[in-house]
Amino acid sequence: MGIDVTVVDTRFSGMKKMFVRVAKVFANTGEATLASILEAWDQQDISRFVIETHGLKSASLSLGMNELSEMAKDFEMLGKAGDINAIGPKIDAFKVEFIDALESLKVIIAQFEV
Repeated sequence: MGIDVTVVDTRFSGMKKMFVRVAKVFANTGEATLASILEAWDQQDISRFVIETHGLKSASLSLGMNELSEMAKDFEMLGKAGDINAIGPKIDAFKVEFIDALESLKVIIAQFEV
């Protein structure tokens, strides 16, 4: 759970300002992203669900939200395989992880902006 802040050094070459800029975009769109993924799931629009989780997988990984990225990857693969029965039981844990990661990201942004 949470965020691996070593990405500031490994993926952003120590450039905190760049990390903060990218993180703010994610933070500002995070709730809409989660809502879109959940809406696609609720509507059983699996192709949209796969597209949305694919985007989340990459974005969250780049910001050090490794567990969220793994969950998105799992959803993407399950969706592509048509294994929708395996997705349903994982949705609640996904929501919790997404919200926790988003809140952690906001805290880190605030710390880096000081």
